[in-house]
Amino acid sequence: MISKYNWNFKNIYPSITKWEEDFKLIDVYVQKIVALKNKLKEKANFLSYLDLNENLEQLTQKLGFYLHQSDLNLTNYLFLDLIAKLERKMQEISVQLNFVEFEIREIKLQPILLWLHQEQKYQRYIFNFQEFFRLQEHELSQKKQELLLQVALSRNSVFNLYNSLAFADHKYEKINYQNQNKILDLSLYQEILQNSDPIKDQILRIKAGFKFNHNLITNKNTFAKIYQNILTYDLEQIKLKKFDYVLDYFLIDDNINKELYLHLIRISKKYKHLFQEFVSLIKKDLKVSKIYRSDLNLNNYAQKERIDIEQAITIIKKALKPLGKKYLKNLKLGYQKNQVDYFANAKKRSGAYSSCIYNYQPIILLNYDYTWQSVNTLAHELGHSVHSLFSNQNQPFNLANYPIILAEIASTLNETLLFDYLFANAATREQKIHILKNRINDIFNTFFRQVQFADFELKAHQLLKNKKNINCQILANLFKSTCEEHGYDVFDQYPEEFQDLKYSWVRISHFFHSPFYVYKYAFAISASFFFYQQIKAKNIDSYLNFLKSGNKSQPLEILKEANIDVNKESFYLPLINNLKSLINLLKNLLENN
Repeated sequence: MISKYNWNFKNIYPSITKWEEDFKLIDVYVQKIVALKNKLKEKANFLSYLDLNENLEQLTQKLGFYLHQSDLNLTNYLFLDLIAKLERKMQEISVQLNFVEFEIREIKLQPILLWLHQEQKYQRYIFNFQEFFRLQEHELSQKKQELLLQVALSRNSVFNLYNSLAFADHKYEKINYQNQNKILDLSLYQEILQNSDPIKDQILRIKAGFKFNHNLITNKNTFAKIYQNILTYDLEQIKLKKFDYVLDYFLIDDNINKELYLHLIRISKKYKHLFQEFVSLIKKDLKVSKIYRSDLNLNNYAQKERIDIEQAITIIKKALKPLGKKYLKNLKLGYQKNQVDYFANAKKRSGAYSSCIYNYQPIILLNYDYTWQSVNTLAHELGHSVHSLFSNQNQPFNLANYPIILAEIASTLNETLLFDYLFANAATREQKIHILKNRINDIFNTFFRQVQFADFELKAHQLLKNKKNINCQILANLFKSTCEEHGYDVFDQYPEEFQDLKYSWVRISHFFHSPFYVYKYAFAISASFFFYQQIKAKNIDSYLNFLKSGNKSQPLEILKEANIDVNKESFYLPLINNLKSLINLLKNLLENN
């Protein structure tokens, strides 16, 4: 019998046999679309294509959604084989249906808009095709695109090399902790960083970081070569698609101006003194003569508490009460039985995520460990789930999938409201300090740290574009110097025997899997604080309307409807002012001992 705290996908497919039956339907839809080849210039055929393509997309999404079960057991080769099977089929489809894009290009935008306006059922596609033609200036010819599709698997294999080297081939080191020789897995590493003795174990924390990242450090040359290949791939794409600047290529989908990206970097540097002030407070409180990066996560005020799942849900409901009854109604849909898989196991994927497809309830994967951090993670992922529910309830299928740049707004806003509730209800000075330290650290990690990463990515791409040498030493030094430009020079240098820790920058998997993604975290938390400011002023309608917007227009247009202008420095001030306030609160609590 399946516990209510575990996933149950029987409502998606009662068996793998049923999944296989639906998998065969892919070819049915594809062949019907292929039958329309060279006929899309006729209105009836064009509209028929829209129906068939939507059915195909909903089918493939459902098939992929079911395969999330593989994350519960990463050694389950049955599901791994199904994932590989679906990936191969999707690549096959992209080749078979490549003609569609080029036939639509030949029709031109205005005739398509006329057809869509004439048929009320299809008016919802207007924005999709406006975006399609906006992006056409940089698209490849049909022959070039067909060639790239044929070699897509081999060209993209470099991305998979990172996973193999960083994770599949990873071997855990041992470390002596509390007079016992223990395997240094992620759980023990976090235990050492958070709960070891502030003074006596300072070198132990550095040593733990060195040992935990040993695989990355040992293979520093290989990782540098993989990253160089990724940079080369990116620059080839930029050249093929005739972009002048790397940021233009990576920001075009969201229609973001490169100036916004560069402004983020300037803001981070302008307010780096806040981070340095926070680190100095921590150093003074820990009573250490030197402070290292590995000291920042110490929970020296933490009190061990076990927060059961039902208790966590109750706390989150109370914390999110300011968002109103409509929000709480969808919140309840997000944690119904069998929609959240809570518990960790040795074979389960690490971390957490929320996933949702149209016409189905969202799911959440957690590795719940009964700590306050797990409560925060649940609140975060529920933010994604509720965002998806509002979007799916208020937008048609083709406009429901909100863009990634807006995705972290709802999740980070939940974290802010949860902090407010926990801090207001903290019974002791020690609890308040612990909650404050964690919150300030979270904000720095989500905004300032991500901007550091974004700045590094930009500089790394510029190195290669300018035909500069790239090797593990150059990349490590570039990462280190970039962090210091953003305030990390506040930390003391690691002892000589641990200097190779600088090569552990490769642990940031986004650099390898999702180039120029990290800035979106910083952008989103800035927007979430703007909404938070509105909510504190009793204006929740603006936020709820945002959640309902899905992908109905360009991201910045959606924010503009909420009176958020991202092009002004005032966009960042709610976050900056909140951070200043939190640091002052912490300072006062630490001084009033």
